[in-house]
Amino acid sequence: MIESIELNNFISYKSETIKLDEGITALIGDNGAGKSSILDAVMFSFFGENGRDVNVEDLQRIGENQMYTKTTFRIKGEKYSAFRHYVNGKPKKIELQDESGELIAKSSTVVKQKISELINLDHSTFKIATVVPLKDLQSIVEQGDVFRELIDKVLGAEKFKKLDRILNDGKNEFKEYLEENYQNSYEDVERLEREFQEKEREIKESIPQRDELKKNKINLEDNICKLEKEIEKDSVREVKFKELPNLKEDLVSYVNDAINRDKNQLQKEVKNDERKVNECAGCFSIVNNKERIDKEILDYNTELRIILKDLDQSEKEKIRYEQQSEFANRLELRDGKCPVCDSPVDKLKPLYQKEHVEEKIKTLSKKIIILKKKQSELEDSIKTLTYKLNEAENANVKLKTHNISTEIELEQIAETIKEKIQKIREMPVTINSGQLLEASTIDSHAKMKYEKILQIEEESQGFDHGEFRVKKDALTQNRQKLEQIIENSGQISNKITSAEKRIEDLKPIIKEMKLASGFISEIKKIKDVIFSEKSNTFVGLRYSALRKISEKASSYMITLGTNVRRITLKEIDRKIVTECDTIEGPRTLGSFSTGEQRCVALAIRLAMSEMMARTPLKTIMLDEPTANLDQERSDMFLQALRKLSSSLNQNFQFIIATNDEELWTNAKIGTLYKLENPNNKGTIVKEVIRQ
Repeated sequence: MIESIELNNFISYKSETIKLDEGITALIGDNGAGKSSILDAVMFSFFGENGRDVNVEDLQRIGENQMYTKTTFRIKGEKYSAFRHYVNGKPKKIELQDESGELIAKSSTVVKQKISELINLDHSTFKIATVVPLKDLQSIVEQGDVFRELIDKVLGAEKFKKLDRILNDGKNEFKEYLEENYQNSYEDVERLEREFQEKEREIKESIPQRDELKKNKINLEDNICKLEKEIEKDSVREVKFKELPNLKEDLVSYVNDAINRDKNQLQKEVKNDERKVNECAGCFSIVNNKERIDKEILDYNTELRIILKDLDQSEKEKIRYEQQSEFANRLELRDGKCPVCDSPVDKLKPLYQKEHVEEKIKTLSKKIIILKKKQSELEDSIKTLTYKLNEAENANVKLKTHNISTEIELEQIAETIKEKIQKIREMPVTINSGQLLEASTIDSHAKMKYEKILQIEEESQGFDHGEFRVKKDALTQNRQKLEQIIENSGQISNKITSAEKRIEDLKPIIKEMKLASGFISEIKKIKDVIFSEKSNTFVGLRYSALRKISEKASSYMITLGTNVRRITLKEIDRKIVTECDTIEGPRTLGSFSTGEQRCVALAIRLAMSEMMARTPLKTIMLDEPTANLDQERSDMFLQALRKLSSSLNQNFQFIIATNDEELWTNAKIGTLYKLENPNNKGTIVKEVIRQ
């Protein structure tokens, strides 16, 4: 077992020593508090490896230039210390010492090799079996080849190989020994035969007991299956029963929202319709005058063109007379003579008479004034009519914009406004849960919601909470009975298997001891049959171990409250394959959720604990084993762990890294280390609680 772990400038640790006890130890802290670092320190001390897949220099605490870890552990009563010291990411000192301080191994390679020999696990099997980081928890069911190697190591495959070599090397010596001591071997044969008969008697007595337990197990499983189906059905009814208030509230909320929405929509429509009526009122009378206005503008424009033409002619004529007036002034008679030729003239032609010209100019000026006044009047009239024409066109645009073509349509809109206002007044303010039938008439969606409520009321009718609780209690009791039967069945099966194995072991031994004279010639065959890891003996050992683990794991899956009824471990193509039988039938691991896969991995690891108790280190370290488990399964896991630790008589060590402080504090089991890393300044042990 691991007795202590020293960490100096290792990851988040400045300097701490963690002393560990037998049984269960929980390392508790938030993420980043340094829980997993303790597991990494063990891995690093033993093998120079870490579970983070980072370089050694990245394990060194920030701002420091050196670090070391020291793990002290006990194997078969002997204490050892594995020490690794690094400076600036380079190895400074790597040692393995015994309790007296004597150096056992010095270099990294030799230390790693020696520790593998001491704990009977190399780095890969140690990682999957003993120090299990969070990301590697499920590796036991994902890496079947490593799992098989682990089981073989625990069963002593290395010893079988060693015995195979020893037997081969000592064949001749053993031959001489048998020849010299053959006469003394008959007493051993008699003793072995008595043992053989005793084992046969054990098998004969145990088989009926096992069969009876199997029968009881089948009956219990049938009852459990029946209860589970009933509970599953009642659970659906319970969910629906609990769903009713929310559905009713949802319908009421939906209907009230619909009422408000419809009311707002009607108010908006009323507002828009009122705007249409207000904007279009009088538009038809204006639009009806458009044709008359167009004609008047046309007439006025025609008259204006005539006046402008007359005005233009008059102004030109006036200019011409003004020019003649100037000429007439020069042609004025002087002493009765012509101003040009000085001939005697009585009078000038009217065209050249000044008075005549001026009279014409005066007449034209008056006419021009009258024409300009008439022009101005016409232009003002045209302008006024044009404004009215624009009004008519704007009125027409408004009517087209609002898609109104007749005054009757406008009157209909006004009537619709009254109807909508009346409808708004008639709408209820709110609907409550006592008006569901009325609420269902709002629209089709409300009707659908109401029909769903009626359906769920019908489906949940007759649901009885008390009866439901009785069934659940009965299911729990039956599961506990089933667990006990499985445990008893496992013990009897183990007893039968052990007796069968012993009989199988004794058969060749007795036979060979009786036929000592022929033993030497068959020694190679014995070596191959018995002492090879491929032999029936070792295969039988592995098969027995897998069967025992399967039965235990199945029991733990039931304890963890899953729907997995049986876990079966099989060897296929030199890999251990995990098969699961559930209430619904066989399922592959890949079809399980992450939480269910974690339950399977935990169940197998717990089932292996008794086997791991036979390994020299007698330790399992798990990182966040209850991650992805709900509260109920986490509690069940702790119950299973407590029971398992108790059954091992404290002769085993569970080290758990977890951030679930409440779970472990309330559990009141084992030793609790509470870790903190305040402001990331270094991990410290805040509190140690031994319960």
